[in-house]
Amino acid sequence: MYHVPWRWNFALFVMDTPLADWWFNDSNSSAFACKYLKLCFQAMSHHFRPNHIVSKNPGHSFYLENLLKEFPNANIVFTHREPKKVVSSWSVLCLYSWHLFFQNDFESPDSHEILTVEGHTKSILDQLTLLAKKLVASRRYFKEHEPEKEKQFCDINFHKLIKDPLGTVKSIYSHFGYEFTAEFEMCIKEYLENQPRKVYGRAPHSLNNLATTEEEVESLFADYIN
Repeated sequence: MYHVPWRWNFALFVMDTPLADWWFNDSNSSAFACKYLKLCFQAMSHHFRPNHIVSKNPGHSFYLENLLKEFPNANIVFTHREPKKVVSSWSVLCLYSWHLFFQNDFESPDSHEILTVEGHTKSILDQLTLLAKKLVASRRYFKEHEPEKEKQFCDINFHKLIKDPLGTVKSIYSHFGYEFTAEFEMCIKEYLENQPRKVYGRAPHSLNNLATTEEEVESLFADYIN
């Protein structure tokens, strides 16, 4: 549960509780999460020896220091996106995933404050601003106290990734000193040609559906943006 979106998704229901405080702020919680992740990787790869393992989880930003204690040789790619886009996108993703839990004969959606526009917006903003705050603090810590770790970080722009995925992946491999083979390039091109997104499209999302504004989001994420 520590390393799937459900943890961050359903944590929105308990953002103002001791459980959320333990999840997001207790170092022992994140240390356990990282140890558990390592155990999962070991179990998944015990029959083969991969060159490297790729794990996608924005939630790692909550505990970057503990992540690197457990995986000291990890190389980390930070995909940066405009916060106002992230807020509306994360909101829609959560609502879609909650649908089966609340649109049934056994639940009453009206009984959950988080399913009101105001309650949902507050929880989304509380969680994402906390994540941004912790990420900024962690990056500042490594820059000031463990500058040798900086070479293990690679910052890329989300829009650049979408516009030029092949070139962006090449730049990531170059940054970390990975070999970029012709075979790998062909695999990327084949993947891009067969993306499900081209068939099914993308789910629409907008801040207009939330109880916030672009100005408020930019203010809340000012430290991250700058």
